[in-house]
Amino acid sequence: MAPFPLAADPFRALSAWWRDYGDAVGFRVLTRQFYMLSHPDMAEQALVRQADKFVKMYDPQKPKGLELVLGQGLVTSRGDLWRNQRRLMQPVFQRGNLNGLQPQIVAAGRDMLRRWHRLGDGAQVNLCSEMMRLTLEVITQTMFGTSVLDRIETIAPALDTALRHAAASLLNPLSLPPFVPTPGNRAFNRAMATLDGVVYGIIEQRRANPAAICWTCCCGRAGKMAGPA
Repeated sequence: MAPFPLAADPFRALSAWWRDYGDAVGFRVLTRQFYMLSHPDMAEQALVRQADKFVKMYDPQKPKGLELVLGQGLVTSRGDLWRNQRRLMQPVFQRGNLNGLQPQIVAAGRDMLRRWHRLGDGAQVNLCSEMMRLTLEVITQTMFGTSVLDRIETIAPALDTALRHAAASLLNPLSLPPFVPTPGNRAFNRAMATLDGVVYGIIEQRRANPAAICWTCCCGRAGKMAGPA
């Protein structure tokens, strides 16, 4: 498949390929072969059951894609680092813990619907922006015990800029590292500074109020104490 539709509009291209070709789609960008797996069973096989056979493309020495945004986190890390991170985070995603988050998730959804209702009949909303807003609220409420909606007008465009830059870096073989002061890199670095400021601000809040430590931190400590599975 030609990479040009992907470069112009990645989400639309990937959605069209899934619709036309199914849950497993292969495509080439220059000399690199990519595979898009859309079915949950395929994702489980690649990420859990046979994780040792599916090597992530991220290279810490030459970060591209999500690694530019997330660094060496659970999504992008490999090998022993990934296994250690996964062991620490696994308690977070146990059924009992996830069930306990339902009230916060439902409340965030209801708040969004009430806000839509106040707009009145015939009002139009940007679903992409609304889903980003909802996702950010759910994540920050459930994982950090705080809300960022008061800063959403700053966070949303910064996140959009960072993710678009990350996606473009995968498709452009000539993309330069973030420290090179190109216009795109400068915009990306400004966006990341905004996002870092939000994250570090939340961390400082938690340090100042230890009693409000989120349940995910406790689960992480429990996983560390449990040692290797």
